[in-house]
Amino acid sequence: MKNCCIIWARRLTSVALCMVFGHLSAQEKNTHCFVSTVSKCGYTYIPSYIFKDSVEGVLYRTDTICTPREIVFSFYSIDIDGSYNLAVTPEQIFLYSSHDNPNSSSIYWGINIDSAQYKSIFNGLKKAGRIQLTNGASYYRVQFNKQQDVDFPSWSKNYEWTDKLTNYATLEKRHRLEQYFARMNKYLPSGTGKLTLPSQKELDLFDAKLMSSSRSELTDWLPLHRK
Repeated sequence: MKNCCIIWARRLTSVALCMVFGHLSAQEKNTHCFVSTVSKCGYTYIPSYIFKDSVEGVLYRTDTICTPREIVFSFYSIDIDGSYNLAVTPEQIFLYSSHDNPNSSSIYWGINIDSAQYKSIFNGLKKAGRIQLTNGASYYRVQFNKQQDVDFPSWSKNYEWTDKLTNYATLEKRHRLEQYFARMNKYLPSGTGKLTLPSQKELDLFDAKLMSSSRSELTDWLPLHRK
């Protein structure tokens, strides 16, 4: 019963936040419930309440003052015609999408890690020469020798979207994420807890949200995603 109280408390907090945000936005003729990520020194923090049903979109905030601390594994995938990005910070690992086209971006799920795990992962990737910080970037990008994209397979001749292609993209995406978790675990000291990619059943509990740094962009995307 205690756990139920905690869950409801979180839900009430989420609703309250949406009501406040909606009230403020009403002055701008915008009654949508958008909540913001938290900008911390060198990385972005994802509050758990953003996945509540009442939240319609997430405003992504990044820190531009501190030295970047966020690490991002990224790969292109045909199912979204964009990139999936697995971000690793001193507090969390979360998955979101991005695009070099007008398609909408989303945040899918997040899990907590501790600062010691993050430090081991960062130092391991750095020592292996796998991370790179380009000029002006707000995060370190993980580099691989081979392309990691999930593109149309050779048996897909006409590029039409089918159930078979959907299953292929889903399995390949899972495979990429498993590879990333295995690589991170490689750098964790023996005897410490290893990172585990959530099962599909666990991931289904998350309600993916539209995400953008622009409030107007979120507003434009919403009608296309409402059922």
